[in-house]
Amino acid sequence: HAVRPDGSVYNKFNFLELFKAENLGLFALLAIWGFFNSSAAYGTDQDMVQRLLACSDERKARWSLALSGVASLFIGALFLFIGVSLYAYVQTHPDLIAGMTDNDHIFPRFILTQMPPGLRGLLLAAVASAAMGSSDSALASLTTAFTVDFYRPYFAKDDSEASIVKASKIFFVVFGVLFVVFALLMRSLDNLLWLAFRMVAFTYGPLLGTVLVATLTDWKVSGRKVLALMLSCTALTLTLGVTAWWQTTHGAEPGLWTELHKTYWRLYVIFGALAVPLGCWLLRERGETPAPAAA
Repeated sequence: HAVRPDGSVYNKFNFLELFKAENLGLFALLAIWGFFNSSAAYGTDQDMVQRLLACSDERKARWSLALSGVASLFIGALFLFIGVSLYAYVQTHPDLIAGMTDNDHIFPRFILTQMPPGLRGLLLAAVASAAMGSSDSALASLTTAFTVDFYRPYFAKDDSEASIVKASKIFFVVFGVLFVVFALLMRSLDNLLWLAFRMVAFTYGPLLGTVLVATLTDWKVSGRKVLALMLSCTALTLTLGVTAWWQTTHGAEPGLWTELHKTYWRLYVIFGALAVPLGCWLLRERGETPAPAAA
């Protein structure tokens, strides 16, 4: 169940529930967080940006970005529809979740036990295809970022293109193995999707703030200063996040830390996106004011 802070349950079947007076604060937080999080994901994350770079010109890249945003609305609505429909089904068929301790297993069990064989096979094939598409995009983006931003400038400045490509293939395999290990370590965790949102909250904000400074201003700030700002913001939000998690999981009384862990961790993205531009403005190189021309 989706539960309010006072212990009452949200009405999943009434969209207008979000606009009630007692929910407006949470709705505003989610809307602002969604804006900053989506801006970072679609505008700075290599996993998304690499698709724009594959377009033949800037116009097509803009169209691709716009269509991705529109498609995401329909995809999100579809996910919500499936979730609400499954919730309604379980209310009348409680035997489906008998003995189940993890809500993430409800949909797979529904597919395996309630769907006809043909549709079941088609859906499982679609899930496998989507998983493969997501995995190879993530591996390609991670390999590209590591090769271009770290390996080539610091370890292979004078290497040939063929050598760089060969090294990138090795990195691809290494990251693939790390992905498998990470997946095995994470399989026992609950709410993996929200864990992913929490993890990127520490880095998306500083990354978005840096891109905003680079594209919207003409400030001159050294790369080392920008990197220091990004790392400082990430370290600060990570410290807050770990502290809030520790306090919440070790019996802290309801208060600032528990609310930060449960709800207000979304502010990390907003903080980073605003703090980095502010820091760049303070650390920017200030040129001398030209003397007025003689009369």
